[in-house]
Amino acid sequence: MEFPTPQLRSVVDQDGGVILDINSDQFFSLNPIGALIWTQLANGKTLEQIKDAIAGQTGMDRAVISTDVDEFVADLKAKRLFHFCV
Repeated sequence: MEFPTPQLRSVVDQDGGVILDINSDQFFSLNPIGALIWTQLANGKTLEQIKDAIAGQTGMDRAVISTDVDEFVADLKAKRLFHFCV
């Protein structure tokens, strides 16, 4: 399961979101889909549930969504905004 790292604060609305890493004073901006993924991850949704939700809401091809979500989550992990817990 994915969890936000504890030093983060975020604000999300229908237009996107902002994540603040209070340890490094860095801000990260999110577009509306990124904000949706962020919120659903923070609420304990699995990647498969998130992909299904986005596909249902947008009508986009599930394979394209799957690749995009995986890349987004990999980027979050690379920036140490999320970590994996078993």
